[in-house]
Amino acid sequence: MDKYNINAMYIPAIFLMIPIVFVIEVLRIDTNKLIETMGKVNYEFDGVTITAGIVSWIFFFKVIRYIGKHFVENRIFENGNKFPTTLYLTKDSNELSSAIKTKIFQHLELDFKLELSHLNQLSGEEELKEINSLVGSIRRKVKDGTLTLKRNIDYGQARNFIGGLFIAVPIITLCNIYCIYYSQYGIIEDTLFGINFVFILILLFHVSIIKKFADEYARMLFDDYITLERNYL
Repeated sequence: MDKYNINAMYIPAIFLMIPIVFVIEVLRIDTNKLIETMGKVNYEFDGVTITAGIVSWIFFFKVIRYIGKHFVENRIFENGNKFPTTLYLTKDSNELSSAIKTKIFQHLELDFKLELSHLNQLSGEEELKEINSLVGSIRRKVKDGTLTLKRNIDYGQARNFIGGLFIAVPIITLCNIYCIYYSQYGIIEDTLFGINFVFILILLFHVSIIKKFADEYARMLFDDYITLERNYL
C-alpha cells in the first residue's frame, strides 16, 4: 500500500466516519449485531478471509475518491484541461513568469527530445490538450519528488474529503432533522450540529479550497522539475 493511497484516500475516509459513528449512536443502531452479521458474510481467498466489513470499508474509500475525482475535480477543471499544471503553461497565463515557462519548455525539449515551437501557433482547446500531455511527461520525470508528493497528497486529501462530504452531509443533515423532530439533544447531538455546520461551509467554498490546493501542487511540481539534477551531453 503506497504512501499516497494511505494519506490521500484512507485518512479522509476514516475522518469522515467519525460523525457517521455519532449518527449511529444517536439513532441507537445496534452496532454489535451489525458487526456480528457482517462478520458472518465472508469470502476465503488465497488463504485470507475477507469479511463484508472490510469490503464495505474499501468500497467507501473508492466511492469518495470517485466522487472527488469525477464530480469535483473534473467538473472544476474540465477533465484536467483547466488544471493549474496545464493552465499555467499556456501563453496567455500570467501565473508563472515568462522566464520560468521558457525554462520549463527548454527542459521538456531536452529531456524528451521534443520540438515545441509549434505551441506558439496553437490556441484554445488544442493548446490545452497539447500542454496537458506535456504535463504528464513532467509528472513522470519528477515522479515522487519529496515536496511534490507532499503537495499531491495534500491536494488528494482535500479533493477526496470534499467528495466524501457529498455523502456525509445528507446523512448528518437527516440525523439533525431527526433530533429536532424528536427534541433529542445532548453532547453528541450538539456536536453533530456543529460538525454539519462546518461541513456545509466547506461545501459552499469547496471550489476555492480545491483550487488553492491545486495551485500549490502545480507550483511545487514545476519547481521540482526545474531544479532536477540533469546531465545533458
